Amino acid sequence: SLLRIFRAIVTALLPFWPIAASFGICIVAGTWAYRLASVSFLQMIKESHIAIVYVLMLAFGLEQPRLRYALVLFFVTISATLAVSNQASLSVAGLLMQIVAG
Repeated sequence: SLLRIFRAIVTALLPFWPIAASFGICIVAGTWAYRLASVSFLQMIKESHIAIVYVLMLAFGLEQPRLRYALVLFFVTISATLAVSNQASLSVAGLLMQIVAG
């Protein structure tokens, strides 16, 4: 019957609810961050994720330190900072929303 089909669908989709909820929170928090902070500030925060990921990869031994990668990372970080340095204004609420958004 229809109720049995509905229960089967709910049972099949139940393991995916945590992933769907996490994705929904990321979308809402990321969109809300744009209401609280300037685009240039959020762009600078997103660019810093590259550096954070590389440092974590080095810390956990997933990547070997290479001068070339460090120089490229340094150049990208400095370029992003210079590009938004005059326009970015600190917004703690926007920063927190961006951190929640991942």
